Amino acid sequence: MQNEGIYDVIIIGTGPAGFSAAIYTARADLKTLVFGTAEKSNLYKAHIIENFFGKSIGMNGKDLLSEGRAQAAKFHTQFVE
Repeated sequence: MQNEGIYDVIIIGTGPAGFSAAIYTARADLKTLVFGTAEKSNLYKAHIIENFFGKSIGMNGKDLLSEGRAQAAKFHTQFVE
């Protein structure tokens, strides 16, 4: 494929803002690439997060980031660590 290495959006960071941006851009059919390592995010180290919509119980930061990445991947976001 000729345009294989061309992206519409490149996001730097795998924290909540990076994954949120990736979800929105990929859902808009923009070819999206995310650079970063989730383990370097401060959220990854959080014991419990309870201040977000959609979950009746809290979850740890590692699991929240994992769900964010999975949702972005569902829309064909590509990742580079």
